[in-house]
Amino acid sequence: MPACYSDASVAVISSVWPEPFGAVGLEAMRYGLPLVAFDAGGVKEWLMDGVSGFLVPHMDRAQFAARIEHLLRDKSLARQMGARGRQFAQEKCNFGQYITGLEAMFARVIAEKGKQSNVP
Repeated sequence: MPACYSDASVAVISSVWPEPFGAVGLEAMRYGLPLVAFDAGGVKEWLMDGVSGFLVPHMDRAQFAARIEHLLRDKSLARQMGARGRQFAQEKCNFGQYITGLEAMFARVIAEKGKQSNVP
């Protein structure tokens, strides 16, 4: 997959189904790709319109195509958006931090469950 992302200029998420989160976009951001995606589901939780790519109104195919073409023609803008997306992914969606957070949450739940079990 790294080679595929390295060869790409833009990541396109054309799903119109309301993805709960759509992690493929974050993966593309980690490789510094700008994104174009429909505003469907949880994509707007991580794709900042005009910052790391373009969030297109749901099913607006003409604007979707125009945004892709814009990024393919304007390499400077695409690089800037890709860099901002990479920074966002590293700072806000770091996998190591995610796992550490999950482990801490599980430890709290287990500790709380243990306290409840010891209460007469």
